[in-house]
Amino acid sequence: MKHYSTLTRNTFPGLALAFALLACLLTGCAKSESPSLSDLPADAEYVVMLNLDSIGQEGNLQQGISMLIPGDLNGLPDNAAQCLDLSNVMAYKPTETKMAIVAVGITDEDMLTEALVKAGWTKRKVNGEEIYEPDGSGEFGRCIVIDRGAAWYLTTRNDLKNWRESLRRASDNNFSQYPTADVIASRGVLTAFINPSAVGLPGSDKLFTVTTARASGSITFTGRLIATDEAHRGEEVPLDLLSDLGSAPAALSPMLCAGPTLTIMAGMTQAIDWGNMVEMAGADLGTQNQGMLQSLLPYIRSLNGIMAINVGPLSTKSLEATDVEEQSLMIYGLLEGNRAQEAVEEINTNLRQKGVNPAPRADGVYAFTLGDARYRYTARDGAFIFALNREIDLPEVLRGTSPEIAPTTRLNASLTLPAVNGASAPAFSLKMDAKVVTFTITAPGADPLSALANYMATLQSNSRSAREASADYYDDYD
Repeated sequence: MKHYSTLTRNTFPGLALAFALLACLLTGCAKSESPSLSDLPADAEYVVMLNLDSIGQEGNLQQGISMLIPGDLNGLPDNAAQCLDLSNVMAYKPTETKMAIVAVGITDEDMLTEALVKAGWTKRKVNGEEIYEPDGSGEFGRCIVIDRGAAWYLTTRNDLKNWRESLRRASDNNFSQYPTADVIASRGVLTAFINPSAVGLPGSDKLFTVTTARASGSITFTGRLIATDEAHRGEEVPLDLLSDLGSAPAALSPMLCAGPTLTIMAGMTQAIDWGNMVEMAGADLGTQNQGMLQSLLPYIRSLNGIMAINVGPLSTKSLEATDVEEQSLMIYGLLEGNRAQEAVEEINTNLRQKGVNPAPRADGVYAFTLGDARYRYTARDGAFIFALNREIDLPEVLRGTSPEIAPTTRLNASLTLPAVNGASAPAFSLKMDAKVVTFTITAPGADPLSALANYMATLQSNSRSAREASADYYDDYD
């Protein structure tokens, strides 16, 4: 698991700008009409529309947001508050660019350019584009382009040409062609649109939409699939990718641990394009890990029925672990035919080639240790089960409470975090049935987004203090 700040920048790098502007307490500014969905090409992988004004009014996210902000944006002066429209922020990913782009509406261009210069950004011309970039920024540095009444934030200057090409294509075919009006009307803090094909899912004539709603101590993101073709325009489409869990989760109770954990259960079907998803997942991995993913692909494609992952018990140490071998986890997958037993035999063959002679215990579980990591695996009732640094069937004292799941649920996930000194831990839940996906962040008695920001900031601060206090912290600087 990557450090949170790194994970966040890699996932939505451009959102750092939006939060940086939020850190300036942007309130009361005029409204802008740009950017709009007509500026975005129709095949953009995703679009996230943010109304950060509402966040500023409902909860103070100052604490902890600094970990999301690149250092060269921290210096934006307070008068930037008067020249940007935080009710109109868009983060989106064109197919051409390597990274996401964030666009923010401008209400006073002169004031914004003055604020950028005061913050150490230099105006220059690159490849015919007039940009602002931090002093000393190189070819791969971030930049801001002011165009069409909006500030366009690019995480890497290398995306300039492709970004401009995406705008050109949007003039012919853009996101405003989709039936998004009803979704935007109930947008709340965040509204998102995702092209299913961009994440390896079938459905070129569909769009996945996300809206938000707040309640006391919680915020819920609700996702639905809508049709974009003329015959069924705007109609809700069933989520047929997964199957009902039914009574299957009950069999997993002895394998779910107590304490702070991550638990995911899903009803897998043969409708998933695993080849495309594995290719995307392995894009940022090294050659060895890419090869491992490809070797697992035949078994992944054989998933048909419940699949479950249980990680835990979680600790502040495991949250920051960079290697999977540092985690404690269980993976359960129901495979077609005799695939589960074949997976066991393939592992055994690989181990024998390494000089290990695997033999099952009396309970049918294979157990071995490599380095500091303990491995357990077996085939049981058509399922392949794997455990790392824990047993497959946990003793009563280590078992958690089996979640109550409706038989028609297709995906059920929950995350509970360990306590961190000075910060209460928010909880997360994700549920999906045949029509709706809901993701909820809960923090009783607090604003959930503020609680999350405070928790992550405290976790990062404690981690930094622990590293600096370690005996070998300064060894690399001799």
